[in-house]
Amino acid sequence: MGGAFGRDDLSVLGNGGVIVMQSPKVCLLAKPAPPDADAQKFDCLAMLSDAQWQDFIGKLEKIVNRFWSETWQLIGFPVLLLAVVLAVLTIVDELFSFAMVPVFFLAAVSSLGARAFIVAQNSSLDAQIEAWCRELTMSTGGMVNVQYRTRYTGFCNLKIARTTRMLAFMPGVAVGVPAAPTTVEAQVA
Repeated sequence: MGGAFGRDDLSVLGNGGVIVMQSPKVCLLAKPAPPDADAQKFDCLAMLSDAQWQDFIGKLEKIVNRFWSETWQLIGFPVLLLAVVLAVLTIVDELFSFAMVPVFFLAAVSSLGARAFIVAQNSSLDAQIEAWCRELTMSTGGMVNVQYRTRYTGFCNLKIARTTRMLAFMPGVAVGVPAAPTTVEAQVA
């Protein structure tokens, strides 16, 4: 994952390209979007047959559809809302009840537990995609370096962090001046 550049870097050398599955520019994309089934093969992958490319895109689509949405971590908010309402009601009655403490605890555990579960499930899927990228790199004889770039996919992130997942296809040997990066944005539903 990643390289000498940022893990959400869209730059590639030569006639390579990038498939963005989860963009940091999209605020509310809770899970990666699969690439189009008819995604065009980049020029640097000319040595691959169309069947090999479609097989890779098909595998990628299947695995991306198995990612868990990060919105499930919000499961504890209804419980938290209940705890706040109970707290306000008991304070209004001038009768503080420690019975709310378990409700606050349940809200915290359900949110953090859901986050931990989602991160664990998605990181195993990330590992599968990374393995397929290595496999595709080997099937090109090392002529194309296929990288799976991710950012902010772990449990603890910055408050303003947005998860990024993308594939970068880079020719193994750059000849001449690098061309502008080719970017394919996955359809966000």
